[in-house]
Amino acid sequence: MRRGLVAYVAIVAIAAAIVSAAILLRYVHYAPYDLNGWTGVVALMALMILGEGLGVRLSLGQAVFSVSLIPTVATVALFGPAVAVVARAVSQILAQAVILRQQTIKWIFNAAQLSLGIGLGSIVYVNLGGVPSYETFDFIQVVQALGGLIVTYFIINMVLVSTVISLDTGKRLRDIWMQLGPTAFANELASSSYSLFVVFAFVQLGVG
Repeated sequence: MRRGLVAYVAIVAIAAAIVSAAILLRYVHYAPYDLNGWTGVVALMALMILGEGLGVRLSLGQAVFSVSLIPTVATVALFGPAVAVVARAVSQILAQAVILRQQTIKWIFNAAQLSLGIGLGSIVYVNLGGVPSYETFDFIQVVQALGGLIVTYFIINMVLVSTVISLDTGKRLRDIWMQLGPTAFANELASSSYSLFVVFAFVQLGVG
């Protein structure tokens, strides 16, 4: 295993821990305050774990796009940045480390880069006027803020994943971006659309 790869994963993991801690301190007030809300969090985490088993592997081999982004983005809009970051990290670790038994360096990197992407994206979501709520749904407000979240997540995800693939395979970053970029953006755009439906459905129907 390349020494530079291990160092890079360690740096990403430390950055994710710092950002996650800051988000927990700043945005914990959006967390659910009743059983309906926490039941929703658990249900979305279950979908995140399930989604990890429904990934599509690209020809590069190291890159996998999964539908787990759908419940993750929905968690931001429903329950806020703090809950989303914790739910995503815990779900990722349970899915990859416990259930799929992935290599340690792989699940650490995936949990860290997803926490960074969703964490920073959720901050953008709130700052663009998105108000996390599982009781009301404002379509215009959610769509506008969701756009900022997805763009932020896309950029962070592409930078971090492309770099780790480059370190692991020796491929040029430009070639990786050209190969992954269009598919990644299409995946995240589609995921945001489905996430919008999940948010609306939860507000209207609850966990069911």
